[in-house]
Amino acid sequence: MGGGWGMVSRWEYYRDLVWVLTERDLKLKYKNHLLGFVWSLLLPFSQALVFYVAFQFIFRVRIENYAFFLLTGLFPWQWFTSGLQVGTMAIVSSAPLIKKTVFPKELVVVTGVLGEALHFLLAQVVLIGLLLAGGVVPAWSWLGLLLLIPLQYLLICGISFGTSALAVFFRDTLWMVNIALNLGFYLTPILYDLDMLPGGWSWLLFLNPMTSFVLLYRKIYLEGIVEWSWLGIAVVYTVVVLVLGFLFFRWLRWRFAEVL
Repeated sequence: MGGGWGMVSRWEYYRDLVWVLTERDLKLKYKNHLLGFVWSLLLPFSQALVFYVAFQFIFRVRIENYAFFLLTGLFPWQWFTSGLQVGTMAIVSSAPLIKKTVFPKELVVVTGVLGEALHFLLAQVVLIGLLLAGGVVPAWSWLGLLLLIPLQYLLICGISFGTSALAVFFRDTLWMVNIALNLGFYLTPILYDLDMLPGGWSWLLFLNPMTSFVLLYRKIYLEGIVEWSWLGIAVVYTVVVLVLGFLFFRWLRWRFAEVL
């Protein structure tokens, strides 16, 4: 009985620690910032505006509701980018805490990504408001977001476990992550549709784990459909990446305090 209560109290401690660390990260991020959370909205909106003008009026891309097409792809990508950047540096930026306190180091990564997830959730409220104002009809398939959003969170955590462990030993890791993100942006169907690719080549984009996520968000929001084959791909990527990233993190974490 005592062991059971001990386990419950431990989980309560970890839960409280997650919220304390998340609150700390958010306060540090927006300290002395005038607009705060609004900046996380302005970035994808400004990108969408530039891409909309370029691809609608210069390159003449013919995609229906192209503004919504862009936004439903840019918001998930923005979360993936910011979450991975924060997650990659989570251990390094929390060096004093890592060296002085005994607790599961994975929680530092989890809370860093969680803070960016909260931004994404607030952004989805704004996006849904714009979609409704633009005449998009809500569908039951929107409930699929309740599965898709946690899946993306776990995917980002899985990658961040690996990159944050590497960053402890190689501080250039964030630069490599940023380069990969810049390349990945154009290898993800955010600006263009899969149908625009030459026949037989679209499958190559599914080697990028974010392809299935972006397509799923777009399909759910704009067509009211959950594409189960894409969801299956997203689940497989998430499970594989999360397990491998977690094992890699645990393999190296015993040296964190020594190196930091």
